[in-house]
Amino acid sequence: MVNSNYPHLGQPLRQVSLCHIVETLACECLLLGLLLEVELEPDPIAYDNVVPMSQRLSLLELNEATCHWPVGDPSSPEFFFCGGKALTSLPYCAHHSRIAYQPASDRRRQPPKATR
Repeated sequence: MVNSNYPHLGQPLRQVSLCHIVETLACECLLLGLLLEVELEPDPIAYDNVVPMSQRLSLLELNEATCHWPVGDPSSPEFFFCGGKALTSLPYCAHHSRIAYQPASDRRRQPPKATR
């Protein structure tokens, strides 16, 4: 007997590839980032790796409200984290969230053309 509230019970489970799950999660993260960005002030960082000196943080200075985007070579003394205002429930500011949470289709490289 199938419960009308849960019609999927008693039916075989559908197999889903890991790639499909990862792509779905990536898209959901991107959408969440875009939805949360509405409440933010304009992004003060115009260019990648251009972070004001006063905003730069070390690993020990990071917290939930700051952007965890790493900048530079971790083995270098000049290495730092962005330190901007992080989006709610995300580890990055609006600028770095746009970089980190791209749809999978945008990240895929085109296959090389066959040479004859």
